[in-house]
Amino acid sequence: PPRSTLFPYTTLFRSISYVRKVLLDYIKAFKIKEHEEYFIEDIINSFLNNIKTLIDSEKLECSLPNLDIKFLHDKKETSYFFFKNCVVEVTNNNQFILEYKELPGNIWQSQIIQHDFTINKKEEIENFSFNIFLNKVCTMKRQNGELVFESGRNKSLRNVIGYLLHSYKTGANKFAIILSEANIDGTARGRTGKGLIMQAINKLRKTTTLDGKNFSFDSSFSFQSVNLDTQIIFFDDVNKYFNFQRLYSVITEGLSFERKYQDRINISPENSPKIVISTNFSIHGNSESDKGRKFEMELFNFYDSKYRPVDDFKKEFFTTWDHDEWNIFYNVMLSCVQEYLGNNCVIPQYNSDTIIEKKIINSTCHEFIDYMKSIKLENKIQCKEMYQNYINYVGYEVFDKKKPSNLIFGKWVKLYCDMENISLITKTIKEKGESNKCYCFNN
Repeated sequence: PPRSTLFPYTTLFRSISYVRKVLLDYIKAFKIKEHEEYFIEDIINSFLNNIKTLIDSEKLECSLPNLDIKFLHDKKETSYFFFKNCVVEVTNNNQFILEYKELPGNIWQSQIIQHDFTINKKEEIENFSFNIFLNKVCTMKRQNGELVFESGRNKSLRNVIGYLLHSYKTGANKFAIILSEANIDGTARGRTGKGLIMQAINKLRKTTTLDGKNFSFDSSFSFQSVNLDTQIIFFDDVNKYFNFQRLYSVITEGLSFERKYQDRINISPENSPKIVISTNFSIHGNSESDKGRKFEMELFNFYDSKYRPVDDFKKEFFTTWDHDEWNIFYNVMLSCVQEYLGNNCVIPQYNSDTIIEKKIINSTCHEFIDYMKSIKLENKIQCKEMYQNYINYVGYEVFDKKKPSNLIFGKWVKLYCDMENISLITKTIKEKGESNKCYCFNN
């Protein structure tokens, strides 16, 4: 499609090293007809020997035109997907097939999905393996073998997918998606489907994956693998101590990064990629600022190492699909976008006890959670008495380094009550002529 072809020396790319590379590639691909006595190697060598003289910053400023290229972006109520044969415009209640010549702006060539798209029937979409997979990762397996499908969790997951595929960004929807497992022990069981879901999203939106375990915010080139056409940045499998607050500016103010031997690249908040983080832990941060910058999506361990999706569906996703299966898959993903737009671009909340418990454990320890669950939070209990009861409950030795101080224990109690919506007041009460600091609970 003609609108997808952009000459790359626009104002977006006006770094000297980039322009030099573009021209060198152009020379290498050039076919000489009239002057066959010149060999292309001679021209390349001549260009390389004089490259600093031919191309410098002052000459670029004088010679390159200011091209005002208008890109086509998603709107709040509309999302666009580009296939070989057509453009699909998705709204809250319909999908429209457009021709490329109807587009009011340009797109990146990398945005074109190499598939001839058609719209499938609703029954085909609902019965497709990947759609059933999205249902099963929201289905809890009880110990007695009972399967409990959580429709609220599934609706949230589909809207999360819709949010990531909808490239529109405003101040109201700038937040990261946290994908995790619905367990509280921090053990990486795997097979929950986080990776498959991100692979699916990457089939429609350009995703740059970063190694979450080894990522460092302190490196000057942390984001150098990100490109201007990157629409999602995926931090894969971050550890317990990942500093989420360092992403605040990326989420709300846009992305600014460096590449080796190139000028700094700045991407505006509206055009910057959306953020996804996968982890087996709860991401640190419970303040209002933290809550406003993330949505936590937990998946159940329906699958494991002994029972994988390929065992369930008798086929590997993506690698074994034929044209018709790919087509239904794209329909499934676009239906998630349509559902998200129909929900006024808001991801609905779902009920999860494990999210709360993981947040508490992340800041305290398992023994503290067990202790708080084992006691009756009475209207009033002395602080020092409750602390000593906890020490006895765990069985700490006198000089045990893991033993929390009375002050830290008090902070844990306050955090627990905040997360569990328990009213807590700490005050000094005088009884029998003696003043004691007490915890006063109200469930």
